[in-house]
Amino acid sequence: MIVVRSVVALTVVALLFISAGGATNLPAPELSPVTTRPTRDAARIPEPRVAQQARYVSPRGSDSNPGTLKRPWRTIGKAMRTLVPGKTAYLRAGIYREAIDVPCGTSHNTLQWNRSGRPGAPITISGYPGEERRVVVRTKIKLNGSNLRLVNLVSARNSAFNPIDKGCTGDANVNVYGDEVEISGLEIRDSNNSGIYLKEANRTKILGNWIHDNGAHPTQDHGIYFGSGTGGVIANNIIERNLGYGIHMYPRPSGQTIVHNTIVDSGNAGIVLSTSGSHIVIVNNISAWNDDYGIRTGGDGCDECWADQNVLYGNASDAYYLPEDLTVHRTIEADPLFVDRGRMNYRLLARSPAVNTARIDYSRPFDYDGHSRPRGAGPDIGSYER
Repeated sequence: MIVVRSVVALTVVALLFISAGGATNLPAPELSPVTTRPTRDAARIPEPRVAQQARYVSPRGSDSNPGTLKRPWRTIGKAMRTLVPGKTAYLRAGIYREAIDVPCGTSHNTLQWNRSGRPGAPITISGYPGEERRVVVRTKIKLNGSNLRLVNLVSARNSAFNPIDKGCTGDANVNVYGDEVEISGLEIRDSNNSGIYLKEANRTKILGNWIHDNGAHPTQDHGIYFGSGTGGVIANNIIERNLGYGIHMYPRPSGQTIVHNTIVDSGNAGIVLSTSGSHIVIVNNISAWNDDYGIRTGGDGCDECWADQNVLYGNASDAYYLPEDLTVHRTIEADPLFVDRGRMNYRLLARSPAVNTARIDYSRPFDYDGHSRPRGAGPDIGSYER
């Protein structure tokens, strides 16, 4: 039986505008104990065109090369130091381990991306079209600049300095400190800390990533750990089997929209707002089979934050835990009816309560697979459009 909750009625005076965009070509695992992955209909996703005058990186290249397709650079660090606004570097297949210090120190095994693009002319580092699944970065990436794009590659466990362990046991895989940053189409896995950590990150886009099996410290490691910053969108991500929360908003993020994500099997709640922030919107998500609540609040609450049209099911505690501010409109408490949860196929069966029931005014124009929304009578809740 489908249960629809309406906790508090709220008139939304102004709706957030969510810009178009999305990710393509999610990488698959390599050199990992995980043997299956969320399935993706790659045949339906147009392969991105290689940008004109792009630069190239390959483990078989040399940083003394000009960075052409035939004579590529060897390191991602070279690309980060060299690219100017509007330019792109493509990473060829291989494993990238860089910036390794001996002995271990706080900067050990960390790629610092300090350059910035410009509005409308970001700097992009991407897996090479057709090879994204075999581009495996085993170095902590820290994006300090603004107007940067990191897309279409695998970010696997690193050996960076971990402030909890006080040693080089590995830190968060992807770290965002700049503004107007896009993280899309990544597989982010096996971190010894959170998968993505955001610090003072304004207007960040986290789109269409597979974020899974991250964390070693149960109360501190999450799929996405959003520390502070204003604006931005977390959309179309598959977030599963992370040790802490799927998405943790703490301590001061404000103005983010969390939409069309599928969050399953977290070691704690699926989404938590433990924040002194405000104006966070949670809409059109599936949060299921997590080891605490589907969505919860804590800390100082969240001023003028609200949730609507989320599917919350099978969570160990309950759908919601709301001791602090969060206005809830409608909730669907029913099995989302994935095609095959055991095989990580989180597409929806035709009879799923998530089909055609998403809020259209907050829907993304494309889903995790790159399909247009809607494809039926209305958009679907979660990462996939049936």
